[in-house]
Amino acid sequence: MHGHSIPRRHFGLMCPPVSGHLNPTFVLGRELVRRGHRVSAVCLQELTPRVLAEGLDAVGIDGPEAPAGGLQAWAQELGRRNGLDAARFSVEGACRLIDLFCREAPGKIRDAGIDALLVDQNEPAGGSIAEHLGLPFVSVCTSLPLNRAAEVPPPFVSWGVGTAPWHGLRNWLGYRLTDVLIRPVQQRLNHWRQGWGLPLLRTPDDSFSKLAQVAQVVTEYEFPRSGWPPGFHGTGPFLDARFNAQADFPWERLDPPGGRPLVYASLGTLQNQTLDTFRTIAEACASLPVQLVISLGGVPVPAEVAGGRERWPGDPVIVSYAPQVALLERATLMITHAGMNTVLHCLALGVPMVAVPITNDQPGIAARAKHCGAAAVLPLAQLSAPALRDRVQAVLREPSYRQAAQFIAQAIERAGGVARAADVIESAVSPGRA
Repeated sequence: MHGHSIPRRHFGLMCPPVSGHLNPTFVLGRELVRRGHRVSAVCLQELTPRVLAEGLDAVGIDGPEAPAGGLQAWAQELGRRNGLDAARFSVEGACRLIDLFCREAPGKIRDAGIDALLVDQNEPAGGSIAEHLGLPFVSVCTSLPLNRAAEVPPPFVSWGVGTAPWHGLRNWLGYRLTDVLIRPVQQRLNHWRQGWGLPLLRTPDDSFSKLAQVAQVVTEYEFPRSGWPPGFHGTGPFLDARFNAQADFPWERLDPPGGRPLVYASLGTLQNQTLDTFRTIAEACASLPVQLVISLGGVPVPAEVAGGRERWPGDPVIVSYAPQVALLERATLMITHAGMNTVLHCLALGVPMVAVPITNDQPGIAARAKHCGAAAVLPLAQLSAPALRDRVQAVLREPSYRQAAQFIAQAIERAGGVARAADVIESAVSPGRA
């Protein structure tokens, strides 16, 4: 679809300032740059060096609402909270960023010459800013889709799907509770929309693009639903060669091909504050005929472990950060917190999982992976070495898990990935549509 006939655009990217959203958004931006467009991330000022290092331009936004002490301090504080307390902390931060971006971004976007926006579904201000400026925008979904359907549970719960009347009632109550929780976000956004003369939003769905929505999921992974909005495209995960660049890793410590099955364990980059969970993972795998690799998600390896003075059960390979996709290409199974990007990377490569969801939408992501047959789930409250060992053994023993993961891998391959997402975006913002 793309080619010389597509007018060159200056796209602005807007997404939450956390790695799980930034990383795939940057991949999408690079694909558009490769096609001749200009792409600028409209982001907090402190992120501009990272954006530039990713090969994109940056429009930095700063003000008193930016996280005190910086994003790292904010993420560490979030990592210390859980449950409703963590959710309220996130909502309060979102309200502050709405005020910051709605006040500062419109003028900066105009001055930069940005003429179309790509807005993460989890970035509530972006669509309203686009409407205020009269710019076309496309919704980008790097998480579970926030598009609501009565038969599908909210993305932040561990429920499955069912046809009994009480299933529908439970979903309805879940959405009502969600609305109560995010009401401050909706109120702040509608405050700005009222000042701009825009119609008020009633639900999050009202904030999504009417032109197109591109999502990292494929519908074969999602819970079945009666239909998707017009213009919704599940393209599969956004990946490119740069995303899969091989970080420093002690490859020589891995068994040669044909050796023990490789089990890769990671809890992402936010919910990785405790080493006790990683030790439990090591204990669970120690008596199994597998080789375990543990990534601490950027947390430094403890000096006593790095220096060899402390050995964990089974002597796993422990690193601060691992080249995830490259490791998954060699893995037989992954133990994961069920972050969206990690689950999609596993599914794209046909790797089954044991999911230990921790917070946010991870219970919902894990529930969908279980529903499609590619994962066994162990709630964090039930985590113990014996319970985890049982789940790992089951996934290794039962071929149905790998077969289900490989079925989704084929669907992801058909979906087209980041190239297909860029095709949709170029078509949606072409002059005849916008």
